[in-house]
Amino acid sequence: MLFLGQPRSSIEAAERFVVGSVLLITLVFLVLLSACFAIIARSIVRPILQSTHFAKQVAAGNLEGKLDITSGDEVAELAGALNIMVGELRTMITTAQTKTDEAAKQAEAARVAMQEADAAREAAENAKREGMVQAASRIESIM
Repeated sequence: MLFLGQPRSSIEAAERFVVGSVLLITLVFLVLLSACFAIIARSIVRPILQSTHFAKQVAAGNLEGKLDITSGDEVAELAGALNIMVGELRTMITTAQTKTDEAAKQAEAARVAMQEADAAREAAENAKREGMVQAASRIESIM
C-alpha cells in the first residue's frame, strides 16, 4: 500500500484495519485448531475410557459385557483382546462349574457306597456272630 500524500489518520485507520484483520484471522484459526484438537483428543480418550470401564466390570465379576470399539488402531486391538480374554474366562468358569458339579456327584456316590459298605460289613459281622452262636449251641448240645 502506498500512502504518499495521505493524511496520517487514514494511514492509522488502515493500520488498525490490517492489525484487526490479522488478529481476527488468528483468533478464528486458534478456535478452529482448538476444535480439531478437542475432536482428536476425544477420539483417543473415549475408547480408552470405554476399555477402562469394561475392565472394571470384568474385575467386578460381570463377564456378560462386550467391548465394541472399531477405531482400527491399537485401542481397538486391545478391545478385541479384552473380548477374547472375557470369552476364555467364561469358558474356564463354565468348565470349572461342570467339574465341580461332577465332583459333587462322585462324592455323593462315594458316600452312598460307603453307607452300603458299612451296612454290608455290619450284616457280615451279625451273620458271623449268629454263626458262632449256632456253632456254640451245637457244641453244647453234643456235650
